[in-house]
Amino acid sequence: MGERGPVLLGHVENLLVVAVDHLRGQPNETGARRAGTMAPMTGPTLALHLRLDGVTDKDGFLARCARDLRFPDWYGRNWDALADCVTDLSWWAEGGEPSGCLLDIQGWPAFRDADPDAAAIAADILADAEVYWAARGRPLVVRYDDGP
Repeated sequence: MGERGPVLLGHVENLLVVAVDHLRGQPNETGARRAGTMAPMTGPTLALHLRLDGVTDKDGFLARCARDLRFPDWYGRNWDALADCVTDLSWWAEGGEPSGCLLDIQGWPAFRDADPDAAAIAADILADAEVYWAARGRPLVVRYDDGP
């Protein structure tokens, strides 16, 4: 399978309805329920794919984020740098800033089983980014292949 990079989607209101339905009632790592509300995306939407096959620890996760999400050169491969990259999309300039972002994560269960502590921190950072972008009217939807 070839490497897929970021993709700009057109108007994706139907996708958002599905994503919101998926997120409603889905627990996060701490067991708290997600609100499942977000503003509709009205412009191009960034779709990113993170493949975690073979990733078994923090360093592998952060390196895979750099590769699959095409983070900028200044990305420091640490938790703070991950948080910076997912809450500031100015580094992704293709086609202008998107009205929202869909992050599709594959291989989450194996990573979570291999390094539960790193997976919990990563899930918390991504959940914080979802809240950050929702508050700005540019939702980020993180979709795990088997829940966070």
